[in-house]
Amino acid sequence: MRLLTNYVLVLLCVTGCVVTPRSGTRHSSLASLAPKLDSAVAVAVRDNRPLVEKEKNPSTGYLYSGALFAVEGNEKTVATDLCNLITQYEGARKAYVTPELPTQGPALLFEMNHWYSRAPLKPDTSVIVVTGEFSGVITLYRDAKIIATFTTSAEGNSGIVDSLAIGKKDSSNMIWNAMLNTANSALQNGYSKLHSQLLGHWHLFAE
Repeated sequence: MRLLTNYVLVLLCVTGCVVTPRSGTRHSSLASLAPKLDSAVAVAVRDNRPLVEKEKNPSTGYLYSGALFAVEGNEKTVATDLCNLITQYEGARKAYVTPELPTQGPALLFEMNHWYSRAPLKPDTSVIVVTGEFSGVITLYRDAKIIATFTTSAEGNSGIVDSLAIGKKDSSNMIWNAMLNTANSALQNGYSKLHSQLLGHWHLFAE
């Protein structure tokens, strides 16, 4: 979902997964991944999100971010972000995006199971709460052999819109912004969580 734009990661800020993405770097004080690998790390991402998160015409009681923002190419965006995370935090001298895992060297596969923000289409009250999630499964490989597998999950910062207080016209814009911000924060929080998890597994590449 190129749904996230202008997001500042707790780890780093790289191309967003949403509309008009921007780039940058922030918070370089986080712990480095160790040891620093001399070999380039291959990074692949598979988009396993359910259709409901990507469909343009809502089929459930929720409006998902996929109905508002482009979802094509999200796996490449996330893979690029993960490459930046690895090199910025000194996990390797180089990391590269690949559609297929190599038979030699270190590699990381992220199976993205969820990445969305959503709001109820028919809320019970005038207060609309937007929620979001970013989650999936990380598998680390060395020479095509699995050395670690773990799940990662993070929620986005909830957005609250009171449609009664701000009026119908303004509420539409507020909901759009809340959907964007919540999806962005889910991604930010997800990368932060992922960084923490990689800290505990990165040494396996050298064993």
